[in-house]
Amino acid sequence: MLRWFVSLVLAVIWLVYIKASEEATGIGQGNLLSPVDNTPLVLGLIIFTIGYLFFLGMMFSSNIKEMIANYRRRRGY
Repeated sequence: MLRWFVSLVLAVIWLVYIKASEEATGIGQGNLLSPVDNTPLVLGLIIFTIGYLFFLGMMFSSNIKEMIANYRRRRGY
């Protein structure tokens, strides 16, 4: 459970950092031989993160169902 949560948090922080650094840098186009636009990178990371979460959900679906059932039993739902 904790590994899954840490992976999700790190992925979201990474995406936010890339998006924020893209807007914060005022470097002219082509300086430092960097790409002008990193939208494809962000889109690729988003697609990868969604796929990774889907893969984790498939691998640990029984554990996730058991965790939800235990949570409902403790809460009395």
